[in-house]
Amino acid sequence: MHRLFTNGCSFNQWRTVPPANVKTSVGEEVAKHYKMHCTNISAGGKGNDRIVSTTINYFLHKPQRMKDTFALIQWSSAARMDYPTKRNKPEDEMEGYDIQYRSINMYKKGDHGQDVFAKFHKLHLPNFLIQRYYQAVINLQNFFKVHNINYLMYNGLENEYTSNSQEHQRLYKYIDQDRFYKFGNAAFVHRNWCIKRDYILANDGHATLKGVRHYSESLIKHIDKNNFLQKNLKYIKYKD
Repeated sequence: MHRLFTNGCSFNQWRTVPPANVKTSVGEEVAKHYKMHCTNISAGGKGNDRIVSTTINYFLHKPQRMKDTFALIQWSSAARMDYPTKRNKPEDEMEGYDIQYRSINMYKKGDHGQDVFAKFHKLHLPNFLIQRYYQAVINLQNFFKVHNINYLMYNGLENEYTSNSQEHQRLYKYIDQDRFYKFGNAAFVHRNWCIKRDYILANDGHATLKGVRHYSESLIKHIDKNNFLQKNLKYIKYKD
């Protein structure tokens, strides 16, 4: 296995707005450690809808990559709802893709997403976000397992995981937690992890170079401990 594919939001991208100078990402650091070719299609400000769609399309467009590629997925916030744009920007075009996305944020003050969802008076927003999160994670988890694509997931931004709902509890147990770094533990969300260690850029709230490299080292240890680069995938044996 000599390739690494990674997808996420701005927490898996370079940060070069002065005075920041972080010309690397978590995905690139992991790939560098294993001497892998890295393909990073993360997009700042976008959510999990885009991550699922563009990841699946990458492997369907290049099926040969299913055999030689390790996938590293950084989950964004389920509060970001991605939608296809009417007009594409030439500077954002990627080979094999003809749909571009914008996002609305259901929590962010001043974002038009709040105006849209304010009209849904019966909407239980926390449960809706939990549902969206699990739909994204399970969708991609199942795709990887069906096609025997080696992978690891982690949270870049915080998401709500569970409630008193028995439905949510079943979905929680269905996640392959070996293949999801510190699943359900908010302290190991990349952003939270960096904030606690003061590895956050003062000008834009993203990880410093130390925050990128040290968190990457944690993922590498998890990959090595579980022998993920050689191990075949296993299906979930679910018990209610």
